[in-house]
Amino acid sequence: PLMGLANSLPVLLLLILIQQILWFFGLHGSNILAPIISSIFLALTAENMAAIAAGNTEGINIINSQFLDSYVNLGGSGLTAALMIAMIIKSKSAINKSIRNIASGPAFFNINEPVIFGLPIVLNPIYIIPFILAPIASALIAYGLSAIHFVAPASVIVPW
Repeated sequence: PLMGLANSLPVLLLLILIQQILWFFGLHGSNILAPIISSIFLALTAENMAAIAAGNTEGINIINSQFLDSYVNLGGSGLTAALMIAMIIKSKSAINKSIRNIASGPAFFNINEPVIFGLPIVLNPIYIIPFILAPIASALIAYGLSAIHFVAPASVIVPW
């Protein structure tokens, strides 16, 4: 029952919301939720791998650990790599440029603490809105495209 519940869009969105709110208060949301997320979503990924190895591509789990890594936390929590790209293109502030220069490299390897604490996103009511909405929107789009089979559901664990 827990696996079926975890493989639902509302639970995914709730976990994303909790993760982002924890980050807003300066707590590492990804690591705090990792025991829950890893134990459930890695098992869902393993189910997908077994199903595909058996030649079954129907009914595999859309939501799994690789789904989170590929679509929800791309560039770090809050999709901060997109923020780095925007700052590279548009930033005029000297402070933002220095943060951009320091944080851009790590952001593309899912290390976004320099962005979260450097801008800061922590306790910043302006940045928190896109920080919460971007991964939710990304999850909804990726889930929808996977559900209509436009994008194949994630089925293997890719190390990074």
